[in-house]
Amino acid sequence: MADEFEKRNARCVVVLDAAPTDLIELAGYLQTVTNDRLDIDLVTVMAYDVRGSQVLVPQLVEPERALAASVSPSGIQREAKPTPGSASFRDSIDSADPSHRELLRRLCDWAERLQSDGLATLFTTVGKGR
Repeated sequence: MADEFEKRNARCVVVLDAAPTDLIELAGYLQTVTNDRLDIDLVTVMAYDVRGSQVLVPQLVEPERALAASVSPSGIQREAKPTPGSASFRDSIDSADPSHRELLRRLCDWAERLQSDGLATLFTTVGKGR
């Protein structure tokens, strides 16, 4: 095991139904103090019923993002209203960071295929500054 740590081949994947903040903080801390010799992935899994079949959807929890998202300035009201469809999302891709555009287009294409197959209903929510 020590050899694998030295080769940076060690990975720990923790799969949960929810990731509490203290666990996210701990995973981020351990990732930092191991100098990237140990990869720690937290994955949450949500179960959905799609036409009578259970679908499990995994989501990687990234400590930097999750903790930043949990800190919200108090007193700021954001008005965001969902609109049916993906047109607003697709239109916004050209204004996204150029390094993310191809991935966003692939994501939108995939979601639209799900909708055309009757497996999803799409809505787009646009907030101020997003």
